Amino acid sequence: MKIIISFLITFLFFGLTIFSSEVKDSVTTVLSMEEKVAVKVKEIKGYLVKDKNRVNLIILYYSYLEHYSRNNKIEPLMQEALNIAREVEYPLGIAKCLNILSIKYHRNSMFDTSLIMTLEAIEILEKLDIKPDDILDAYTNLSTIYITTNEYKKALEINLKTIHIIKKDDLLLSHARIYFYTGLCYENLKQYEKAEVYYLKAKEIAAQFNFSGGIAIANGSLAEVYNKQGEHEKALPILFETLEYAKKEGQMPTVAATNHILANSFLGLKKHNQAIKYYNESKAVFDKLGNKNVHQDIYKGLYVAYEKKGMYKEALENHILAIQISDSLFNLEKNTVLDDLKTKYGTNEIKKEKELAEANEKIAEQKTDLSNRLLIFSILFSLIILMLLIYIFNRMKLIRKKNKQLDEAYLFLEESKKYELAASNLKALKSQMNPHFIFNSLNSIQDLIIKNEKETSYDYIVLFAELVRSSLNNSNYDFIPIEEEVQFLEVYLKLEKLRFGEEFNYELITNEIDDVFIPSLIIQPFLENALLHGLMHKKGRKNLSIEFKLEEELLCIITDNGVGREEAKRIKQRRGASHESFAMNAIEERLKLLSERFDTTYEFKVEDLYEYDIATGTKIILSIPFKEEYYQD
Repeated sequence: MKIIISFLITFLFFGLTIFSSEVKDSVTTVLSMEEKVAVKVKEIKGYLVKDKNRVNLIILYYSYLEHYSRNNKIEPLMQEALNIAREVEYPLGIAKCLNILSIKYHRNSMFDTSLIMTLEAIEILEKLDIKPDDILDAYTNLSTIYITTNEYKKALEINLKTIHIIKKDDLLLSHARIYFYTGLCYENLKQYEKAEVYYLKAKEIAAQFNFSGGIAIANGSLAEVYNKQGEHEKALPILFETLEYAKKEGQMPTVAATNHILANSFLGLKKHNQAIKYYNESKAVFDKLGNKNVHQDIYKGLYVAYEKKGMYKEALENHILAIQISDSLFNLEKNTVLDDLKTKYGTNEIKKEKELAEANEKIAEQKTDLSNRLLIFSILFSLIILMLLIYIFNRMKLIRKKNKQLDEAYLFLEESKKYELAASNLKALKSQMNPHFIFNSLNSIQDLIIKNEKETSYDYIVLFAELVRSSLNNSNYDFIPIEEEVQFLEVYLKLEKLRFGEEFNYELITNEIDDVFIPSLIIQPFLENALLHGLMHKKGRKNLSIEFKLEEELLCIITDNGVGREEAKRIKQRRGASHESFAMNAIEERLKLLSERFDTTYEFKVEDLYEYDIATGTKIILSIPFKEEYYQD
């Protein structure tokens, strides 16, 4: 994050706009910004009546100062305008003054004061009958505050709301800033593919308006994303483009930051000579600027590059410098690295028998220490397994208790038509908590522990706990993001694969569908039905495919190569089973209720698959109600 600070500071106020004024500006466009400021000073001195006109004059004066010199001495005059606006009950003027003062306080790192003023401005503006554009600056200012305080989820929510508004308007250069902020939020939330989309959009807008600085800034951020994704080759061309621009324009902070990112890219490509070159060039520029905030990262990069080249003396020197900056000289892990580098360097310089013997003695000590650590790790791992088993059994008690509560709640909800949908959700939750599934999962985990496959058993205990937690959590919501439903299905299928073994294969195809919400816990019963009645009786390879398609409606297509419905029915009759699927009945009722709620038909169709009159499996086509992200209730 430190690497792109120079880009971010430039972009924070790029494209800044002020709310449109209610009065026409007396300043002509042919004047220079300095001349416009002088005109406004004269007008303010000549108009002393404390009314809306004086408030608007001061706001226009600020807008010219902002473009001309970014003058921070505006506070007393702007505070006067705020007081007048409050006295004459001028809501739009109050909101404008609050937002301008908020920007000033934000620059002076007074984030709490800035946040309070921005929230008050938004509260006022949302109550006024004004164009959506008039509130965009306040939203963007709020997003900037959240980004500065590392509250990226809050900032992202504001940015997406703002983008939804600006999509309806003509494209402006200031829109690039909003897309840039959105990309920055996704990057810090480690959603790199989405971050790339929004950075590219910011770059596209900057290019449309021939704003070279904006292109350079977007390139730097894109390169950071590519490096984090391991796509270092992809980062190089845009970094060289940015470096050329920064040198031409004399933007030395951008030159330093770009060299740093280039060095990281070459390090990722294992081109250590180029990495060392650009790390040193970055450090030289930062030294001239008096900025040593990123020196620790540079020294760490140099240490890795030199160590990979076998230049242990240089690696040791840079590692020491990095430790000195972070005040971690007594950190055990770093001291271990120092001892290792000293040993390598000494071995390369001195070949005496005494030093070789000392090195062998150290190796023996390390082996003994490693054995002791392995013993301690084994004991700790056994204790963790025991604690997890205790946790699972306690969780089972809680699940039984919740099932009882769910039964009672279901009886109550059935008495009222108003709560029919909630009752179906309770049924769906009960279907997820199938005792046979839980029992089979625990038996499979127990078998792994008996076979001494501790790591595998630990993985599946964690998966089982995650499945239980997700079922309980998701049951609280009518709709959840499709990503969470897919994640839940992935965990469920992994556990089923443990039971079925290597014969069972599955695939989840999402077709990159995102930003939609679907009813929670609605798909799993179909998968359980396919496994229980189709694939369980199948000999050989058992395949299950789940694919989502979003066209005019959202479809989930579930295909298995099981024995087919007719054969499953015969097997069921031979066994004398008469149980009807509780989960499938609950899903049918739930789809019926959702269809009534949304005045659309939601249903599922079952198709038998044949090849030369021989049953080859079953396909289920499920129509699912969904909501887009921007229109959540």
